[in-house]
Order: sequence, then C-alpha cells, then structure tokens
Amino acid sequence: MRLRKDKLNRQKVRWISIEDFLLNEFQDSDLLKQRLKMLDKLIEKAGNDTDVGSWYSAYYGYEDIVLKRLQIMQKLGCSEQEIWEYRQKFRHFSAIRKMEIEEYLDRNDYEKAIEVLQESKKLDQKYPGLVAEYSRRLIEIYKGIGRTDAYKTE
Repeated sequence: MRLRKDKLNRQKVRWISIEDFLLNEFQDSDLLKQRLKMLDKLIEKAGNDTDVGSWYSAYYGYEDIVLKRLQIMQKLGCSEQEIWEYRQKFRHFSAIRKMEIEEYLDRNDYEKAIEVLQESKKLDQKYPGLVAEYSRRLIEIYKGIGRTDAYKTE
C-alpha cells in the first residue's frame, strides 16, 4: 500500500510540475482563464474568512491564492481599474491588505500603512500570528518615524 501511495504522490507532483511549466512558459490566455475560474472557486469557498489559503507551485512554492489571481489578471491584460475593483471586493483577505501595506510603505505613506495595519489587527483578531506580525510592523514604523508614544503603546 505504501508504494502505491508514494507512486500516486510522485504522479501528482509530476502533474503539478507539468501544469506549472505550461502556465509559466506558455502564457496562453485560455489556460490563464481556466486557472482564474479554478482560483475563483477556491476563493468563493473561503467566504468571509480573512485567509483564503495557498496552493503549491513547483516554480514558486506555496503562493497565496488571491495574489496568484491578481498576477493572472495582470498577465491577461486586465485594466488597473479592474484589478483595483477586484482588490477592493476581496480586501477582507489578509494577503490583499498586506500588499496594500507594502505599497504604502514603498511610497513612504506611513499614515496609510498604519491605518491598514490597525484595521488588519481588528479583522484578523482570531489569528494571533497575524496580529503579532501587524504589531511588529507597527512598532517598526512608529520607531522609524519617531512616534515614541505610539511605539511604547504598541
């Protein structure tokens, strides 16, 4: 029985690798649209949860499902407006908010990053690991911009 299970696992990994190869090397819009539909089903299953989960890619390892969908939208040439609307619709997912935080930090918009981090602490309160991560980021930002009162409070 063990040999059969190992053989099935290798076949699954091989299948994933072939699929990844096709999707990464041949950017056929039909394949990308099929992947979008599959990702949409997974995202729909997550409902109102703040973590949709990840999936395995032989090229990239584990990737967040929502972020993968955004990448595919870009590859398909979706407009910035369509991508922005999608991000707003699924902003309850922590991955979307984390991306937003990084974008604000890249633009040195610390106040907006702080707002999203504080909002994220509330939305993800049932995930202690995420809340701790947000607190660490807030502490880094407060320290970096010299807000010692907020730094000490956090």
